[in-house]
Amino acid sequence: MKKLVMVLIIMGLLTNGNYAQAASSSKQKTLKLPISIINVADRKTEVEQRYNYQLQIFEKQSLDNMKSKIEQHQVTIEKSLSIEQALKNAGYKTEFASLYQKASEKYQVPWQVIAAVHIVESHQSNTTNVTSYAGAVGPMQFLPSTFRAYAQDGNNDGVSAINNVYDAVYSGTNYLRANGAANGNLVNALYRYNHSLSYVNHVLDIAGSLGLK
Repeated sequence: MKKLVMVLIIMGLLTNGNYAQAASSSKQKTLKLPISIINVADRKTEVEQRYNYQLQIFEKQSLDNMKSKIEQHQVTIEKSLSIEQALKNAGYKTEFASLYQKASEKYQVPWQVIAAVHIVESHQSNTTNVTSYAGAVGPMQFLPSTFRAYAQDGNNDGVSAINNVYDAVYSGTNYLRANGAANGNLVNALYRYNHSLSYVNHVLDIAGSLGLK
């Protein structure tokens, strides 16, 4: 009888021990789940914070870029109006003010010189087939062979046409740049354009009346 009781007690202890271990193991398992959830939540918060930070930077850059473009556009408008006023005050057509300005910015030749050449060569004609006695053609009076060497597409239509005012002005400005006008050597550039000192002086006089210094 005593032996049976002892066996039952031992079995009870073993059972309780296993239960305790199982309970402890179960408790450990249940503790791991909240920790994992917390880690995931923390990671999600970190990702959201980084995203929001990057979004703020992007929005600021976008606003800064937009502001810069608006300011640049405003400067362009003011320059164009200034050129128009100078042409008007000197008694010349104002319709090509923007064209002179763009050609000047692209080739770094003073807009006054570009306008003066256009004035002298064709009285600021638009697209034209007018040909001189020497065979020069178009608004900027190019010899066809010279035009081919310096031709530019001023209106981005895929064609460089000697009688198109946009192409002609861009091409003429390109020629002046290639011969020193962009570096301040206006006399040489103009003399290469037309081998006459009286021509050079006439163009520079008109450019001066437009504000060239």
